[in-house]
Amino acid sequence: MRFMVVVSTKGTRFGTYVPDLQDGITEEKTREETFGLVTQAIELNLDAMHNSGVEVPRQIRTVECVELSPLHPSRRISIPVEQALEVGG
Repeated sequence: MRFMVVVSTKGTRFGTYVPDLQDGITEEKTREETFGLVTQAIELNLDAMHNSGVEVPRQIRTVECVELSPLHPSRRISIPVEQALEVGG
């Protein structure tokens, strides 16, 4: 099962949240710590849903990246997230 995790940076800290789940927000000093915590939060959230008889949501959100050309800022190119991750890492 996969869930989209949105990563942001604030100064020297990394933050994450999971749009398809109500919980799963984390903020830590390193990307690795943040992903470790958000993974635990997802697992705990799913366990609580299962134990309460609540249906686990399917991933309902998708992500696309928008690339702005420095030469032509009015041209926007949508890039599927899988391709963006391969290119931008």
